[in-house]
Amino acid sequence: ALAVVVLALQESSELRAAAQRLFQPYATVPRVAEVQPAMPIVFVVEPGDVELQRGSALTVVVRVENAQPSALTLRLQDDRLNWRDYPMTLDASDESGSSFSYYLPAVMKESVYAVSLAATAQTSREHRITLFDLPQVENIAVALDFPDYTGEEDSLEPDGGDIVAPEGTEVGLTIEFNKPLASARVEFESASSGGEEAAAEADGYTSTNLDVKGLTASAAFTVKGDGIYRILATDLDGLQSAAPLDYYIRSIPDQPPVLTLRRPGADQEVMPLEEVMLEVDASDDYGLSEFVLNYAVVGTDDSEV
Repeated sequence: ALAVVVLALQESSELRAAAQRLFQPYATVPRVAEVQPAMPIVFVVEPGDVELQRGSALTVVVRVENAQPSALTLRLQDDRLNWRDYPMTLDASDESGSSFSYYLPAVMKESVYAVSLAATAQTSREHRITLFDLPQVENIAVALDFPDYTGEEDSLEPDGGDIVAPEGTEVGLTIEFNKPLASARVEFESASSGGEEAAAEADGYTSTNLDVKGLTASAAFTVKGDGIYRILATDLDGLQSAAPLDYYIRSIPDQPPVLTLRRPGADQEVMPLEEVMLEVDASDDYGLSEFVLNYAVVGTDDSEV
């Protein structure tokens, strides 16, 4: 009987297959391929949390790893309430991920930002932009006490800086700053200088510390020639003003009076007791306070009229 079964198995492929399943039931079961879990999407955000000077530019750069999205959104909140969305620029993409960027030309408010991948509704963690202000001049009031020889009344320029005044004018500066100060200083430089070689002070001027009271500082000097002055400040945190403005000083020198003899225009011979008519033009940049004619007869001392 065994021989008959063996012979039958040899003659029928179906019987051989059935016998193999009987004696080896798991031999023909196909293997299931192992499925690797998907890698999580990762956002690498630069610069992340950052501290900037108010008004500075900022470029946000994001690397999306384990995905190749074609779009990414920058979300920005600067009022603690509303989010604004900005489409980021796709800079590069490869098998491992994509890179995006967005340029903010001037950050004026402290903000919170994040990036969002709309296709998967995934968002990065929030990052904070913190701002600081350097000390800077907000306003300069210029008081001018003119020399007596000018005959001009003193003046006050509430929103000034540059100074054009006669030589000898007493100048008083009242400077307002954007924040409380620890110290401030006025520095002078020659107006004719250009470049680093001319860091020497202008003739007649001496750089000096200012009298500081909270947001205000004051200084005084006398106009003695052309020059440039600038205001440097340090706040309570030790931050110093950057790139202070240059203000010019233009000194108007006191010119001597100009006299022109109109008549007679040349030497003249006259008879005794004959009258001689004199005509003289006299002028001065600030006017004449006195006009004196000196004359002398031959053999006598000078006389004044």
